[in-house]
Amino acid sequence: MDDHRRPPARPHRIALLDGDAALLGLVSAWLADWGPVVAQPSGAATPADLLLVDVPFPRLVAPGGLHELARRHPGVPVIALSPTVFPGIRRRGELARRLGVAAVLPKPVPREALLETVHELLGAPR
Repeated sequence: MDDHRRPPARPHRIALLDGDAALLGLVSAWLADWGPVVAQPSGAATPADLLLVDVPFPRLVAPGGLHELARRHPGVPVIALSPTVFPGIRRRGELARRLGVAAVLPKPVPREALLETVHELLGAPR
């Protein structure tokens, strides 16, 4: 079994910020082994181990525009999901650095890409 398919020893707290119900249902099902995925507004500071944020137009976000999330959630990795990102983009490349997030994934997000990225960011299952 691949490491990113093996659930962690303890559940992680994963938050979807400002996402829609369909996205919440999808990522909740795919990440069920990692822990519950909860919906929350982006202004909330609910404790989480990982943040997923819907960013419709990331290229229109000012450089470091998502750094405010990092300030409110220190040490918590952020994955930006966007329908305007091409599937071939480097998820941990220049766009992610420009936005101030750990990774950027296209939306709809491929299941394997999401699982691999979550595994990379949360570390090997304990």
